[in-house]
Amino acid sequence: MTRQRYVSDELTHFIGRGLLAKVPDQSEREDRIYDLLLRILRGGRLQAKPEVLIAEGSSWQDAREGAADARHVSWDRSRDLSEMFEPTVVCFCDIPLQDLGIHMSKYSRFGIAFTREFLLAHGANPVLYLAYDAVDADGAANKESFSEGAQVTFNHVNELMTAGTTEEWELGLKLTSFLAVRLFPLIKPFHGSLADEDPENYYMEREWRIYGSLNFALENVRRVYLPERFAKTFRDDLPEYFGQVTFAH
Repeated sequence: MTRQRYVSDELTHFIGRGLLAKVPDQSEREDRIYDLLLRILRGGRLQAKPEVLIAEGSSWQDAREGAADARHVSWDRSRDLSEMFEPTVVCFCDIPLQDLGIHMSKYSRFGIAFTREFLLAHGANPVLYLAYDAVDADGAANKESFSEGAQVTFNHVNELMTAGTTEEWELGLKLTSFLAVRLFPLIKPFHGSLADEDPENYYMEREWRIYGSLNFALENVRRVYLPERFAKTFRDDLPEYFGQVTFAH
């Protein structure tokens, strides 16, 4: 079957981006990322950010036992949309192997790939990219209109939960779960005018997200990306891995 090259049947999570600025020496940085890669593969878990409850308003705090989804996002409605939500997710990119160069330059040369089928079975979903610098017919930019719309929406939901009947409170809780966990955290703002190589041009990532952490068995890993200098060490350190290994350049 003929496939478009701009999509992949593998989705990849790259690790170690936080060390790019913290460890300027490339060799030392790659050694540390390699150790992290081994810990993840041996542990069988991609850990999302620490789970936190939705923490705006006492009514939301009271709902913690009845809303498991609330553990997967924190939010601050006073901020704009790009900073309003901090969802507990693991992120993957949908980029074919041949075109990963730009992405790896922004993150690292160490990655773990799974089949799309495997990740779909664990709740993976692509994000919706929102061009902040797009302007509608009335001259309003997405940055302002979407942020304002989100703030107004959640203000009304909060009023429903704090001042309404039990039925209204339950409805507000359902709306909160859907909007704050299932919908808005899947919106990824970016600036459409940025160059492809710009670290903040998120559109190039073709991102997918999974709520919460991902547990996996080693046989679920389709491919591992790492620099070639770790080839022998990796095979010695993890002889039980029989998936593909791709050298990142």
